[in-house]
Amino acid sequence: MLKNRGEILEKVVRQSNMSVVAIARQMGVERSTVYRHFPLPDLDAGLILRYSKVLKHDFTEEFPEIFSDLKSIIIIQIFCNIKQA
Repeated sequence: MLKNRGEILEKVVRQSNMSVVAIARQMGVERSTVYRHFPLPDLDAGLILRYSKVLKHDFTEEFPEIFSDLKSIIIIQIFCNIKQA
């Protein structure tokens, strides 16, 4: 079964300490646009990357099909300024 990317994004957003308004502002979109992304099962990988940066969340575990190679994982971690444990 395919994962609903928008629903996973919504879960991460709700667990973050950021408001949807702040996320939208940093994404350069309206708040309503962020809400419209939540039900999208095939949310674009580029948008997921942008949300990764804003949320400082590494989506490689949720979406391994997007970030399948080591190079992509390293890039996302650098892009999002995510520290390894």
